[in-house]
Amino acid sequence: MSDIQAVLFDKRKNWTTTKAKRWLNKHHLKPIKEVHETKNELRYRIQEPNSKRKMRIMHFGKDTGIEAVLMF
Repeated sequence: MSDIQAVLFDKRKNWTTTKAKRWLNKHHLKPIKEVHETKNELRYRIQEPNSKRKMRIMHFGKDTGIEAVLMF
């Protein structure tokens, strides 16, 4: 079983906080914290990380600029 821990949006692909929040709402994902913004990305935590579970990155297509951190 896998769960989404966080969703990352690449700002170099023209993602803004408004566009990212719209995408999250459309996909029924509710962040538990405000956005963590770095120079190149917007990170939305969906749930707290669990150190007992393995983490992997899933890419949503080559040029979407969206990645998810999955916990297994």
